[in-house]
Amino acid sequence: MIKKDLQLCGLGNGLVDVLTTISDADFSKLGLERGSEQLVDEAAQNALLEKLKAHKFSLISGGSVANSVALFSRLGGKAALLTCIGDDRYGLHFKDEFERDGIELGSAPHFNHNTGTCVCLVTPDSERTMHVSLGAASKFSLDDVNEELIGRSEWLFIEGYVFGNPNGPASINQAVKFARQYRTKIALTFSESWVIAGFGDAVRDVIGQCDLVLANEKEAMTFSGKGDGDAAFAAMADSLPGVAVTLGPEGARLSYNGEQAAIEAFPCDPVDLTGAGDAFAGGLLFGLNSGFPLAKAGSLGCRLATEVIIRVGARLEGDVKRYLAEARS
Repeated sequence: MIKKDLQLCGLGNGLVDVLTTISDADFSKLGLERGSEQLVDEAAQNALLEKLKAHKFSLISGGSVANSVALFSRLGGKAALLTCIGDDRYGLHFKDEFERDGIELGSAPHFNHNTGTCVCLVTPDSERTMHVSLGAASKFSLDDVNEELIGRSEWLFIEGYVFGNPNGPASINQAVKFARQYRTKIALTFSESWVIAGFGDAVRDVIGQCDLVLANEKEAMTFSGKGDGDAAFAAMADSLPGVAVTLGPEGARLSYNGEQAAIEAFPCDPVDLTGAGDAFAGGLLFGLNSGFPLAKAGSLGCRLATEVIIRVGARLEGDVKRYLAEARS
């Protein structure tokens, strides 16, 4: 029988955030809408990077579930990630960064593919304009579904965005099959409301096999057909074994293993909401896997989400384990 020596295996789009500050004059030459987020093809992304080659960049490995997995690992958990990256400089950066954090990757970088990137341009007014190219991440296929890593894990955490990839639904179904075979619990985050609207049948088929579903208020309303967050949570809690709905400044509502909890938000002045859901998921899953009471696991998730949104960027720096004692108290 396979040994359960991993606690979390994420499945999601691996991207590298390419951040740079840019003057108003240089930004105006790019022809982009300030504050927008665009999904573009690799050719358009390469053209933009070529125009910006004189700028100094910061590289941060990420992606939604990848961020959750990274935080889970830094809290002290043992984790793995199933994703698809290229063999370019960004892919090697991603690989080195995750392996340095002790996270096992499910497959080697794919030759002759560009790693997915999110070019983030920060103008003097602190506005962030983002250009996203999925690159190699969109090539994720059955070959990237690592049976061994799923089998060794206590939890499989699936990113809803992957449903939008050409081989996404088939790959997710294979991962779910392996998880059930090895008695690995399954969690899924919707990622965005358009995932539910565009891939409803495929999403619902997977959700029917999940132990925990994570959603923000808008996603929960879209999935349930209800007109407010509380009603959406109640409907989902009645039909699913586990659900976590984040409600922004109202905190979160949780239902798991027959128990429910309402988590209050931590007061703060948000600076950048990017990555809040990723941090919440990483903290919640770590708490549940570590045997925290449901309310304590949810509180850890909310605390980490708060720490993310009071600064710029989707990742927390420094020793995140300091939040564990607070969550346990």
